[in-house]
Amino acid sequence: MTGRRGATLLELLVGTALGLAVLAVLTAAVGVAGRMLVASGTRAESEDTEVHLALGRRNGTERERDHRCRVELEVRRDTKSTADPQ
Repeated sequence: MTGRRGATLLELLVGTALGLAVLAVLTAAVGVAGRMLVASGTRAESEDTEVHLALGRRNGTERERDHRCRVELEVRRDTKSTADPQ
């Protein structure tokens, strides 16, 4: 009778160890998914901000936006003319 009791205790210990291992893997997976979600959200937000700034839709009057657009065009022309010597 003592032999069966030891086997049952061993089965309980193995089951507990496997359960803890599965819980650790699931916790790690949720952690990685959370970090990926935060990283992609941060990147999307920064790209969105860049687009708004490039279009001149952030803080400013129409005149300031027009000025920024003209400056951007001049910079693009300057970089294009220096890149292409023709």
